[in-house]
Amino acid sequence: MKLMPLHIEPFKARTTPNPYLLPWSLRGVFEETIRGPLNHELDALKEEFAKWDPKSPKLKDLKWRMEGWSTVRPKM
Repeated sequence: MKLMPLHIEPFKARTTPNPYLLPWSLRGVFEETIRGPLNHELDALKEEFAKWDPKSPKLKDLKWRMEGWSTVRPKM
């Protein structure tokens, strides 16, 4: 078995990050997850997210940005 050399490139974040990148990425991960055995855990997480009442402006903004993933449904 021939081993391939590992090549890692350093990550360079943008100076102005896209605030919707994380929620969109999570939505994709959750769509894949609900097809498998973690379906019940994702439902529990959605319930906890719905009950979450953030107080600080930053956490309120985070909740507003994350609202999209709570609508994820399984693909059949």
